[in-house]
Amino acid sequence: MINVLPTCGAPGNMRVHQTSDLIRAQTLDDEIGAVTQLCRNALGGQYADFEVPASAPCSPEGWFELLKSFLRDQQSVDGFGVIVADAGISSNLAPGAVELYAVLQAYLVALPLLRTLPVHESVMRQFCMTCRRIATRPQSYPGQFDYRSDAFHELARIVSFRSFHAGQSSFHIMAMPRTWLLRVHPLAVPGLLHEIVVGMGGIDPLVMPHVNYWRANPGLLFAKENERAFWRIAKTIEMQPAIRGLMAMSWLNCRDVATASPHLAFVREFYLNNGAYLVDMNVAPLDAGFGIGSTMRQSLYDQGQFRPRETLVLWRRTHILDWARRYELARDTRRSRERPPQFSELKPYWRFDANKILSSGRFTLFNCGPLLQHRPRRYMTLVFLLPCILAAIASALTLGVAAILPVCIGTVVTIWLFQYFCLQ
Repeated sequence: MINVLPTCGAPGNMRVHQTSDLIRAQTLDDEIGAVTQLCRNALGGQYADFEVPASAPCSPEGWFELLKSFLRDQQSVDGFGVIVADAGISSNLAPGAVELYAVLQAYLVALPLLRTLPVHESVMRQFCMTCRRIATRPQSYPGQFDYRSDAFHELARIVSFRSFHAGQSSFHIMAMPRTWLLRVHPLAVPGLLHEIVVGMGGIDPLVMPHVNYWRANPGLLFAKENERAFWRIAKTIEMQPAIRGLMAMSWLNCRDVATASPHLAFVREFYLNNGAYLVDMNVAPLDAGFGIGSTMRQSLYDQGQFRPRETLVLWRRTHILDWARRYELARDTRRSRERPPQFSELKPYWRFDANKILSSGRFTLFNCGPLLQHRPRRYMTLVFLLPCILAAIASALTLGVAAILPVCIGTVVTIWLFQYFCLQ
């Protein structure tokens, strides 16, 4: 087992780097064994006298299954809340201690299964490194062991293999939601459809990356760490031929971020410089997170000078793998300070700026964006299906059966435009 050395002060930092080199030098099997022992040590120390409540699982497998089924819905949160409340009655535990206990137990099941995952070894090692920090230094993540938080939901996904830790970014594999087309400017839809059909070859399966709450430096984003994370993702994509490419959707990809936070401009530039296709979507909601960690962005928003848009990125498989090869060439030849050859931005068929041309967020009558995002089926039923049924009935009664199809088509087009401009 590798000892965890101090992290405060210059000598301690030096030891941490030496320890990390030793971790990388050992085999993955040895690392899995060492981290598993750290989890057992943590459970045998802090939780030696912990009485598991009757409402909680009684085995590591039970905790693993609990986290595997844990969602951000109210039912999951309430269910976990019952366990936390019951544990508080019988034990004197600090806030977040039950969540940490659940994660450590689940790790005991996940670590032996790590080798079976269809991901690159570097991703597996990131999984182990995160587990190591959680088992030995959980205080490095203040407030994140809260079952009601997005951070804990992401950790539950990572521990149960629904998401994967790539370093500064984590990722999961999914299909692009078709309702995202409703959030794109109508003039951009033809170009986007061309990229989906001709460029990507479909919308399923795609890799979906996002900023990782459990990265080594939770409060910061670095361009070099961004590249390392995407290299790990690219190597995993290379292992799975069925994956068509990558999609990303975030306010971080918006062009206006470079003005409000120049140090974050690398996020968008990385995609643009390496062959990805970017298109603006709806105005980012207040809870998207752009005000967190920056008084400047919040101040500009309050003054009406910063209205970031969710921006969709599509990155083809061939372009991802080509970038990974160039990245490896630059790294292996010790030319990491030189930027490898880059693509130019792929131009959409319709060039427009959603901040200058009439777009969503200007004439919103009712903000149904949250409904579209979290309840897309209900949104489609209320906004599209019911009006189409009523229009079809009215046209059949007044104009005849032959008018139903053209009236329905016209209704769909009208609603499409209306919902983009007035309901988002």
